[in-house]
Amino acid sequence: MLKEFSTFLKIKSGGIDLGTPAIELKNITKTFGSIVANKDVCLTVNRGEILSILGENGSGKTTLMNMISGIYFPDHGQIFIDGNEVHIRSPKDAFKYKIGMIHQHFKLVDVFSATQNIILGLKEEGGFNYKSATEKVKDICTKYGFDIDPLKKIHEMSVSEKQTVEIIKVLSYGAKTIILDEPTAVLTPQETLKLFKVLRNMRESGKAIIIITHKLHEVLSLSDNVAVLRKGEYIGTVNTCETNESQLTEMMVGKKISLDIARSEPVNAVDRLVVNNINCTNREGVKLLNNVSFTARSGEILGIAGISGSGQRELLEAIAGLQKLDSGSIIYNDAKTGKADNLRDKTPVQIRELGIRLSFVPEDRLGMGLVGNMDIVDNMMLRSYKKGKSVGDRFVVIFSKKNNLPYNRTAFLASKKVGNSVERNRARRLMKESYRSVNDQLATGYDIIFIARKTITNSKFADVKKSIEAATKRAGILKK
Repeated sequence: MLKEFSTFLKIKSGGIDLGTPAIELKNITKTFGSIVANKDVCLTVNRGEILSILGENGSGKTTLMNMISGIYFPDHGQIFIDGNEVHIRSPKDAFKYKIGMIHQHFKLVDVFSATQNIILGLKEEGGFNYKSATEKVKDICTKYGFDIDPLKKIHEMSVSEKQTVEIIKVLSYGAKTIILDEPTAVLTPQETLKLFKVLRNMRESGKAIIIITHKLHEVLSLSDNVAVLRKGEYIGTVNTCETNESQLTEMMVGKKISLDIARSEPVNAVDRLVVNNINCTNREGVKLLNNVSFTARSGEILGIAGISGSGQRELLEAIAGLQKLDSGSIIYNDAKTGKADNLRDKTPVQIRELGIRLSFVPEDRLGMGLVGNMDIVDNMMLRSYKKGKSVGDRFVVIFSKKNNLPYNRTAFLASKKVGNSVERNRARRLMKESYRSVNDQLATGYDIIFIARKTITNSKFADVKKSIEAATKRAGILKK
């Protein structure tokens, strides 16, 4: 009877035995100098299964998956693919074993189109037919429901579009084991649901899917099993239908955590930033902003909501002096002097020369907000380098101690997590004691997090979705 059932599973999954472990890790250890990233981790993912790797920032999730995808090589331990021990020394080896990974930071060539990036590295006798390759990309988009222009250049794309290209690239390579590192960090809820539908379809076809995340609601809604890491060590694997947010949070941080959020009321709120009927059109004549108006008051957090491409980025860039407007006004009211300044079409330098302390944390932290090959202090000094580097050194020490962050003068940002990139962006802005902070996708890279500044929330740990709902007193909605 069991043999017949096994045969039935193989037929239903196109000949793939859903009971065979696609990947099995035994006692995997990886160190970087004195830092132990992973210690004796044992993990199994089967065909036809979605496994979530859950853990706080710095728990070793990405490092572990990088060893499966060939970026790193383990110091100790064994990796088994379909029951056979293998040695994955490079991404080329991972590709040979039909393993594809969509990284948290995109591995794309900005000046190439979507199609060029997707076929990059592939070999084909007689060279590639660009037209047929573009048609293949379109077929994949149609099959899985992606919305992307194959001919569009990467540098012209939004963050979510870039991620879509990465996903299509892995699918086009025919990967049977797919690893996604924080895939929904830059997606809207609608895009997330669409991605989940695609992942479920791939699971039904017998693919093994590993998703790295720390968004509890996504774990519970998507995965079949959840493996938890804490400080580089394997804590355990639980069946998703048999667990809950409270248990997973306790496994992640090592103690019970309250997820209740307290919402504070603004005190003596006055109008500080008044946006009135602003309009913006791009070079193709497409209307990006159409008569947008709102008021941001002192002592409160104003949320801007809308699906990707609705103008949120252009709106915030216009306020920060990075986007030209066709019409309208952006009035800043100085609480001390009572003076009102129109910031429309002023550059960031001109805004600073007015004495206005305005900060902007962009959606793409690493690509736009930071210089990846410069260390922490040099990044923090970008806005005030004329005053000398010693100012930045002193601030980094103070900021690190105050917010319980590690201080490392020579640490390179290119190796840091998204959550840490947010901290560096915020730290540089705080050096200028910014009174106005404009943040694009602030929660990217965070989930169970420590909020250092009480102006955001009084709760120590919070689920991002809940914390933003609690922290945001008012919200503006944008649509195309």
